[in-house]
Amino acid sequence: MFARAPGQNLHSSRRAKLLRLVRKINNRGEPKKEILWEALPERGEENEKENGNSMKETYSTGATRNRIDVRWDLLCYEFIREMAVVMHEGAQAHGEPGSDGSWQKGMPVGVVLNHLEEHLYRFKSGDRSESHLAKVAINAMFLDWYERNEIVVEK
Repeated sequence: MFARAPGQNLHSSRRAKLLRLVRKINNRGEPKKEILWEALPERGEENEKENGNSMKETYSTGATRNRIDVRWDLLCYEFIREMAVVMHEGAQAHGEPGSDGSWQKGMPVGVVLNHLEEHLYRFKSGDRSESHLAKVAINAMFLDWYERNEIVVEK
């Protein structure tokens, strides 16, 4: 998994990696992907005993932690950041969440799908003048929000 110097225990190795991450963030404003990966904790030995509905992991230190069924480490943080940049631009142009221009209040599904398809078409056509894939994902996020919150807007 993660390389450690001979004689270096797990705690000091992880601490050193996290300190490098903090230094990287402080010096450049945002971490590099490979630094984020280094800072992820090693998987412990899985304990087969169930605690409620969750399984526990036991680490070499004896510490335990409930295992979660979400894999945040598989996400592409550069893409998520690009979505955040697009959302920031949209908030400036259309209003901050909670204001009259908020996407969370709802838009007709057909309008959202039309924008999603337009950005997908532009990307497939080779247009790289803007973040079309991030805009596709954002429109899909809007649709998901409307579904989860049962928001229906006719016009």
